[in-house]
Amino acid sequence: MSSVDPDVVRRLKAREDERFRVAHPHSRDLLERARASMPNGVPMAWLADPATYDHLPVWVTEGTGSRFRCVDGHEYVDFNVADMSMFCGYAPEPVVEAVSRRMRAGNQFLLPVEDSIWVAEELARRWRLPKWQFTLSASQANTELIRVARVATARPRVLLFEGKYHGHFDQALVTLEDGREVPEELGLPPDVTEQTRVVPFNDLHAVARALEPRDVAVVLLEPAMTNNQGLILPDAGFHEGLRRITSETGTVLAYDETHTLVCGPGGLTTIWNLEPDAVSLGKSIAAGVPIGAYGMSEELASVFAHPAT
Repeated sequence: MSSVDPDVVRRLKAREDERFRVAHPHSRDLLERARASMPNGVPMAWLADPATYDHLPVWVTEGTGSRFRCVDGHEYVDFNVADMSMFCGYAPEPVVEAVSRRMRAGNQFLLPVEDSIWVAEELARRWRLPKWQFTLSASQANTELIRVARVATARPRVLLFEGKYHGHFDQALVTLEDGREVPEELGLPPDVTEQTRVVPFNDLHAVARALEPRDVAVVLLEPAMTNNQGLILPDAGFHEGLRRITSETGTVLAYDETHTLVCGPGGLTTIWNLEPDAVSLGKSIAAGVPIGAYGMSEELASVFAHPAT
């Protein structure tokens, strides 16, 4: 049985990397120009992370449907759909028309508009959770949801699962290394690993051990893992066991459906008949317009109640 020669692979990759570089002269020029005003020449740090991309960034001009074009005139079929945020496609006409209409009428007042009621009602119908709040990203939705759970339970910690990604905030940037929690990035506070516990996905025994001290406010996870380790489906009975353990320990159970909401109306929460206390959403919920949302039970929503005046 023949094996793959690593030297051949390296040569092929080097050839293709050079071909890519030569085919993108305008992107190279923009990158060099951008270095004067942005670290590493990119608007977001992770765009220059070698663990994410090992070639120069493609600078985009426009997109329609499933395709976009770069400044060098190449057209791409986008199977990543901007990390699921453009699941509805680029520049869908109903969205273009609706956003244009809203911009003409004024788009931000720091006051509520009637549309927010309709959206909250529709999300409540789809996810079967009665109360909703809106943010500008799923990261912010998860941050606020964690705070709500802390108030509701009077507990400080969060339980996440190995391989997760729930946004770019402190408690979500903790991972497992040799069986212990460690910070994922520089610049995190020294006590960040005391705020978050991380266990393997599908391991109910590890969940039970992590929740046994009853100091965890919320278990936050995707119904199916979609991020750093590819697609990982839950084992049979995992979600039912998770609901039982969280109920027994008085821990909030929250599903992050930022990616999995594309599975259908109500996401996997509805399709699999899950029973969370809360869900968080973002990305394609607004066809690429920056937004996040989180829904919750009446009991959790009670933390927002103001004293009678």
